[in-house]
Amino acid sequence: MVGRACPNYHSDLLSMEQLDLVLGTHALRAPEINVVQFQRDIPGSDYLNAGGTLEPLRAARLFAEGATLVFSQLQPKVPSLAQLCSSLGKAFSSRMQTNVYLTPAGSQGFPPHWDNHDVFVLQISGRKRWTIYESSYELPLRGEQFDPKTEKAGPVSQEFTLEAGDTAYVPRGLMHAAHSGDVASLHITLGLMAYTWADLLVEGVAAAALADASLRESLPLGFADSEFPAAEKARLVEQKVARLGTHLSAESLFRHLSRQLVVGHRPSCTNLISQVVGLNSLDLGSVMRCRPDVAYEFQDSPEACAMLCNGNRVELPAFVAPALRFALETAPFRIGELPDCVDDAGKLNLVRRLVKEGLLECVSE
Repeated sequence: MVGRACPNYHSDLLSMEQLDLVLGTHALRAPEINVVQFQRDIPGSDYLNAGGTLEPLRAARLFAEGATLVFSQLQPKVPSLAQLCSSLGKAFSSRMQTNVYLTPAGSQGFPPHWDNHDVFVLQISGRKRWTIYESSYELPLRGEQFDPKTEKAGPVSQEFTLEAGDTAYVPRGLMHAAHSGDVASLHITLGLMAYTWADLLVEGVAAAALADASLRESLPLGFADSEFPAAEKARLVEQKVARLGTHLSAESLFRHLSRQLVVGHRPSCTNLISQVVGLNSLDLGSVMRCRPDVAYEFQDSPEACAMLCNGNRVELPAFVAPALRFALETAPFRIGELPDCVDDAGKLNLVRRLVKEGLLECVSE
């Protein structure tokens, strides 16, 4: 837990006014919105209409009665949260998401539980008292869910209060509960959907199977029969594992998973239209920079210069590679400063292409 004694530390991420705007104008549907209260069952019909869309007035009434409003994965609707997820996702090599919890004074949304992903708690306003319990299960996988019927909280191991501006880290699998103080509490949970070693190996096996037809062969007929020879099973498994090992180098495993991150990464682009509108006004003196949260992977070859970025594959002539690398690795720069592997007209064309691909943006001096 990090206490800052700085109530406005997280204020640029989210405000009550922004949350009110989302609540009242975005026609939220489950599971984008959920209304919960500890020791009280609140069915969706209490706050959703017959079509499954949120009724803001009903939700506000339930909040007034002590219920917590949960906004799941709000980052696509709030640019500051999208920027946060994109930047940290790149820094941590992980997928990120945000959930937002608005809890009335003196209330609790959930019973003690654990999450199947790591969480950073960012207290925006108000305060919450957190209780950490000894947990019986370590490092749950993403597909696993907490079951309150079979899992109970152990002895209390830690308690702390988050004030506005404070931050806490709650690892996956750690049992916890939170109760608001004497004023309403607004906090963000920043979920870090980290890749595990199991993910690395599973993805590597999948990639190997695509490359090696022998790994895609069907299991032998009758393999589940009790009379199927155990020695034959052992021989076949040993054979396939040896075959698999020829594909699973450390470099190839990490490269495959890293490529998935690059392909799936989406930077926070809130100025795309204004950048495209200004393309024709660019000149050799225009100052450009690579978008700070963009992720990309070069795929150079003698025939072409290619890169993966923003879910796309961008291909350019091989001779522009020095200019492309300069543009992405130098910030800021003037268009005229690009290497002379391309002429002045080519520099402008390259920059315009990279702006349209969401890689570069023009910055004011």
